[in-house]
Amino acid sequence: GKVTFAIENTEHHWNMELRFYNIFGSEVSKQKIYKNQQTAAIDVSAWPAGIYLAVIFSNGGAVGRVKFVVE
Repeated sequence: GKVTFAIENTEHHWNMELRFYNIFGSEVSKQKIYKNQQTAAIDVSAWPAGIYLAVIFSNGGAVGRVKFVVE
């Protein structure tokens, strides 16, 4: 029920936030990412099965994304 994401190059960004969206584009969760942080984990055990998108934002702009499946 937990998904862990590897995060690179956080030393080059500021005001980072990892946001999670469902297949319909609705934000389902978010968490702050700190400078030099290398991983982030989220508990998806209560989420419905489906395809999700994780997007990392720095200073308001998207700097990375990944799709993942919750079964």
